[in-house]
Amino acid sequence: MAESNDILELKFHGNGIGPDTVKPHEIAELIISFEKSLLYTIKQEHPEIDTQHLLFSFHRVDDKSLDIIFKTLKVKEVVFGSYSLIASAITTSNYNKLNSDTIESLREITRFTKKYDCLGQFKHNDQSIATFNKHTEVVFDKSNELKGETRIYGVVVRVGGESPTVHFRVDNDYKIVIDVKEEIAKRLASKLYEQVGLIGTATWDYKSYKVIGFKVSDIVEIDEKPVKESFKELRKLIGKYWDGIDDITTVLG
Repeated sequence: MAESNDILELKFHGNGIGPDTVKPHEIAELIISFEKSLLYTIKQEHPEIDTQHLLFSFHRVDDKSLDIIFKTLKVKEVVFGSYSLIASAITTSNYNKLNSDTIESLREITRFTKKYDCLGQFKHNDQSIATFNKHTEVVFDKSNELKGETRIYGVVVRVGGESPTVHFRVDNDYKIVIDVKEEIAKRLASKLYEQVGLIGTATWDYKSYKVIGFKVSDIVEIDEKPVKESFKELRKLIGKYWDGIDDITTVLG
């Protein structure tokens, strides 16, 4: 029996809705959409958390109308905080704090209420914290989405998993967990605890400008040779231009 403070619930009622009035795959799709919306929001708000870990789980479907029940397993405050953020967005009809992936998953859920002309609720410990219906429109303001091609630099602190992820500490400031292809994971595994650069498409939090998502296309290996040694090698190539200068590092500051 799950503890009462662990319960998250996606409930549909009205117009005769129930487990025996919808197709099984529709219930499965609702579970997937709920999972995605919550995980996308957790990753947005807490990019240091590996969302491939089992943070919450499907618990059961009740036939009091159609109740899909989940229970939290880890970082409960984080899970509930993101859940509350989604609920608040629905209640206020202001989705500016949610990312486009969360928005699309929520649209899948609200499409269900449109199809069956029923009411939907997000509940916590049997208390309703948000309601929606066939008239609810989940919209995303593209101006709040910051994406672009860039490079980010940091330290590889962990690589692995059945679906490979990289834990990447950015400038000793914060950590993000990035989904990567197996080939990229293998290359980064050899760079564990080393400084590297990642080339790809970044998504930034429009409030803090922190990187909250990254799609890696390539790796930049950083040469950590001492500065003077690097200049010595460069001098071999263009030394004639530095004749008469004893210490080039003093010239360059």
